[in-house]
Amino acid sequence: MGRPRLDLIGMKFNRLQVISFSHTDNHDCFWICKCDCGNDKTVTAGNLNNGFTKSCGCYQNEIRKKTHT
Repeated sequence: MGRPRLDLIGMKFNRLQVISFSHTDNHDCFWICKCDCGNDKTVTAGNLNNGFTKSCGCYQNEIRKKTHT
């Protein structure tokens, strides 16, 4: 298992808090995050840093519910 270049543990990105390093794959570092809703999600460092992934999917579901009610 490769080692991450930058330790993100404890950092918060939108609704996701990084709780541990998962693995590297094709030079991407994957991190296990805990969402504010309680679910876990594994996300690449790039998607965390650029804001592409904001939650485990719960945020998208909330938006969908608001627009369809």
